[in-house]
Amino acid sequence: MLEKRMIQEVHLRYILNSNAGEAVEADVRLENGFEGRASCPTAILSGRRERKISSVNEREELQKREMDLRSLLSQHKWNQDILDRCLSQFIEQAGTDICLAVSLAFARAAAMAEGMSLAKYISFLLNSALKQKNPKILIPVFSGGVHQQGRADSFQQIMAGIEGDTLKKAFEISKGISDEAEKRLKETGDFSGIASSGGYLSIGISTEKKLCLMKEILDDVRWKYDTFMAVDIAAEHLIEGASYWLDGKKLSPEEFYDVISGYIEKFCINFVEDPFDSSDVVLWKRLMGRRGANVHIIGDDLFATQEKYVNSELADGAVVKMNQAGTLSDTLNMIRALRNHNMAMCVSHRSYETEDTAMCDLAFASVAEYAKIGGVRRGERIIKYNQLLRLEEEFAERTDEEE
Repeated sequence: MLEKRMIQEVHLRYILNSNAGEAVEADVRLENGFEGRASCPTAILSGRRERKISSVNEREELQKREMDLRSLLSQHKWNQDILDRCLSQFIEQAGTDICLAVSLAFARAAAMAEGMSLAKYISFLLNSALKQKNPKILIPVFSGGVHQQGRADSFQQIMAGIEGDTLKKAFEISKGISDEAEKRLKETGDFSGIASSGGYLSIGISTEKKLCLMKEILDDVRWKYDTFMAVDIAAEHLIEGASYWLDGKKLSPEEFYDVISGYIEKFCINFVEDPFDSSDVVLWKRLMGRRGANVHIIGDDLFATQEKYVNSELADGAVVKMNQAGTLSDTLNMIRALRNHNMAMCVSHRSYETEDTAMCDLAFASVAEYAKIGGVRRGERIIKYNQLLRLEEEFAERTDEEE
């Protein structure tokens, strides 16, 4: 049982995110002197089911939220569960970004007070045994959708999934795939830039051509046995009225289903994220019923990291984004719900990231099947890849000790 702690100080500030916009960072100091710090990323465009982020855009307003939190949190001793229940009721007033930053900052301080790493602390909260099991890494190779200015009628991400014997090997394969994709795009004149999460923009080529190119790269003998294809369709951002738009074509839901299911079969896609809008329940169920044995149908906008939306008839896996949940405990409740339904889990970054690495600790502590961090070239992503390497080492050592 973790000891309850008094919170002596809460401080909020603005820092820059990876788009040079504003992100909220929180410092929490406990009465015993232990301190924690955490920050919260944001999306380019939030999904319909996501809980609200703060509407604070002035330092004076942020200071008012800070004073409200100090008044709220200085009155009692807290553990993670009780604190997060209090913060969860504060989300409508303060927003998920402020509440998550405070929740994670407290978690880091409490973990230090207990002599634990953050990953060990989260594992304890989940009541799960430490296991040396690396998540499969998903890297964006081709980006589109809302990442592509002026045109949102393409898959948001076409990704490579990598499962190496070690994370070092997986990251080497990731870099090799990214380098090869960039080389080919530049040779054909189809390179249009780099998206916020590190995937390549290629405005002049169709979704099918990108999939063909991705399959060619993954079939390369240098790494084909360690890789698989994954897509984030982000269909919520492709729908307009009762129709979907893809590569300049207006498709009925039935036509869109045929295109998506055809792509899955033709290109041997193993990870399919948000293939339809959350309102198209019939299509989700149909795809679930007809998927292959090695195919995961994953809900992101469908579930928005909220336990109340989990439905194993619609998908057999979910993306977990802490800033959608709003607190660490609400995130863990989502994870417990997924495990109770025998569903796979992908811990994920956001488009506009910070240097916070808590998602990495969550991925290891929850033994997530997948981790989605972004490209291997941007600093806010690299800091997370490096944290995964440290966690791989830590969990291997702890597993050896327990054996």
